[in-house]
Amino acid sequence: MNANNSSGSNANTGGPGNTAVAQLAEQRIPNPQVAGSIPSRRVSDGGNNNRPGEVAEAGGWGIYKYGQGYWVRMLTAILAGTLILAGGAWAWSRLAAVTIPIASYSLSITQVTGTVAGGSTVDLFKGQEKIGTGTVETFSLLDDKKTGVTRITTPQLDKGKIAADIDRVRVGDAAAPTFAATVAAREPKYIFPRVYLQAGVSGVLVLVGCFFLYRLVGASPKSVDFLVATDSEMKKVNWSTRQVIQDSTMVVIGATFLIGGYIFISDFGLSKIMEIIGVLQR
Repeated sequence: MNANNSSGSNANTGGPGNTAVAQLAEQRIPNPQVAGSIPSRRVSDGGNNNRPGEVAEAGGWGIYKYGQGYWVRMLTAILAGTLILAGGAWAWSRLAAVTIPIASYSLSITQVTGTVAGGSTVDLFKGQEKIGTGTVETFSLLDDKKTGVTRITTPQLDKGKIAADIDRVRVGDAAAPTFAATVAAREPKYIFPRVYLQAGVSGVLVLVGCFFLYRLVGASPKSVDFLVATDSEMKKVNWSTRQVIQDSTMVVIGATFLIGGYIFISDFGLSKIMEIIGVLQR
């Protein structure tokens, strides 16, 4: 009977592994880990909190630590952007003095005699003195047949002479020229407009500056960490209230007037004393 009771008792309990203590332990540890396995992470963690040694994920446009240190990063970007634009404006103004190579001169001519074809060589004069030669690119006459415009390319001027000296053009001998005219105005035609050079250089400076600005406030972990830490420290500052600032300002202004008045009275009194004893003369 005792043997039967014992065997029945063991059958009911299912052995030592099914005791009340073992069942309670299994309930308290629902997911026992196997030796050597990786512990599971709770779903509530979300994986968004950076662990030590992990790199923070970039936000929109590759911004490192997106949304952190907003005001410090924004004000830094505004200040740096202002300096970049100022640098571009400075480059624009300085390039206004750069000499662009001249491709040709457009000459407004009057008192035209004869005609000249494109590609012809004309003599350039200052008064009666020949100062160089040039090649005709285009030639056109107005309706009156006495005035027109001609474009001279590759002018070869004598040493010390400039295009502003040209006042007459001629083809052929002075006694019987095939073409002659008086130059009324000269307009240089540059290889390219100066504004292209100004816009190109200034634009490159601004683009390079914007790239480094993006690195400074957006992508470089070293600089961004510094700006974010600065923003955190600024939030800890106990800023003065409006009333405190007004009171402090009034105190400073009042003290300034008091000190100024004291110095004025002292100086006036000492000068009078010196005049009385004869040290100073009126």
